[in-house]
Amino acid sequence: MSARGWTGSVAVAAGLAAGIGAAQLGVGYGLGIIGWLGDSAGWAAALAWTVWVAALSVAVAALTVARRTTVDSTSWSRGLWRASVACAAALGGLAVVPLTALPAREVSTSVTFAPAWVVGWYATAGVLIGLVLAAVVLSARAAAANLVATASWWWLVAVLAVVDAVAGGRGLAPTQLGVWRFTQVDSVSDVEAVALDLPGSGWWQSIYLPGALLMLGSTFLLGLLAAWPAGRRGDARASVALSGVVGPVLLAAASVLAAPRLAGAPAEQVSALLIAPYAVIAGLAGSVLAAVLTAARPIALEAPAAAVVEPATGQIYTPKPQADAEVEAKPEPEAETKPGAAPLIPAPRNRRRPRPATGRATVVERPEEPKKPEDPEKPEKPGA
Repeated sequence: MSARGWTGSVAVAAGLAAGIGAAQLGVGYGLGIIGWLGDSAGWAAALAWTVWVAALSVAVAALTVARRTTVDSTSWSRGLWRASVACAAALGGLAVVPLTALPAREVSTSVTFAPAWVVGWYATAGVLIGLVLAAVVLSARAAAANLVATASWWWLVAVLAVVDAVAGGRGLAPTQLGVWRFTQVDSVSDVEAVALDLPGSGWWQSIYLPGALLMLGSTFLLGLLAAWPAGRRGDARASVALSGVVGPVLLAAASVLAAPRLAGAPAEQVSALLIAPYAVIAGLAGSVLAAVLTAARPIALEAPAAAVVEPATGQIYTPKPQADAEVEAKPEPEAETKPGAAPLIPAPRNRRRPRPATGRATVVERPEEPKKPEDPEKPEKPGA
């Protein structure tokens, strides 16, 4: 690729990353999915979405530019071009920092004394995570498919959660990343999570079972379905088997970095924090299963046939494979004979079967031709 092509790809990657980040935040702010609230639960949910949006803007922008650009060069220059595109996407993804820090500076919360600075650092961490993910998805198509499928799925879940809240009369409310509380809660004690006091007080009581099943089941299916086409194409088995961890790793990183105060967080939020590491294992199980099921069967290669010497002519030839031997030979055209000329008699063919191959050519001596009998002496003419 020329220098002009490199410059264009870098510029497009930077602008596309900024646009993707702004589009995600527009959907999040417009639907009320992302809301900067003063309580610890709403604050932690917004921080998780900040990391998520920043990382996806970098990885998806780099992937889009790489898929729409053809690079005819060596592997070394292709790797350098991919690194340039990923770094340019990371620079463009930094646009998420002011788009999240500025709305958060007006929040009065007891969690931190400088909310704008905290949000800015979380957005920067998301950009760095996206840079690592961009390097991964640019080198493995199965990993790229898993990341795109995971991002689309959890954004869809967030939109469905908002629609469900509006239909239930609760209005627009901030949504937790990776969970959806679609069951009815009767009392406040069911909403408040039990504080973790390992190992004695039963931390499993803080798990929201429907949300945990949704997270584990969806990550397993996404890992399986995203890796299946790559396995059918014959991609490297290692990349296919490990592709299921890409999306769940981003989800787990966002949940762990924005870990809320467990004593006052909703049950579904604490459940997402506890189940996110196990979701990585579930995604890995799905991609490994896809790699195993799509593994190509080994094809037995037939040994080449050994050369055989034709006894009649002494010529060396190689027998044809069995597939070629089954093809019927075309009939030879009959030779035209002129009127009055003697008919042509074809030479007899050797109908002897070739000897079995022994790994090397078998030398057969050509039989000696029989000598012609001598003519008897002619009688002398009388008078000679």
